[in-house]
Amino acid sequence: MTYAETHCIVMLMFGKNIKKLRLLKTYTRKDSRHVGVEQEISYSQEDLANELGITRGCVCHWENERRNPTFKQILDLCRLFKCTPNDLLKDDY
Repeated sequence: MTYAETHCIVMLMFGKNIKKLRLLKTYTRKDSRHVGVEQEISYSQEDLANELGITRGCVCHWENERRNPTFKQILDLCRLFKCTPNDLLKDDY
């Protein structure tokens, strides 16, 4: 297998895994309609983009394997989701 083929497979897994993590992981947000009420919600593409300081389109491109994240962005994702880079790249998420 060539480097290019390996790179494509790894990034394909990354795109699938980031989407799964985004939908599985939740965070607590105050309900704007009810004072003092909090709710557990999954990250939307926009929520994730805001947390990382990037655009929603960038997250969409990752999930659809159109663009690759930088190493810094991978590390930021790992901190946010409390996982390792290997977790983002493995095939069994």
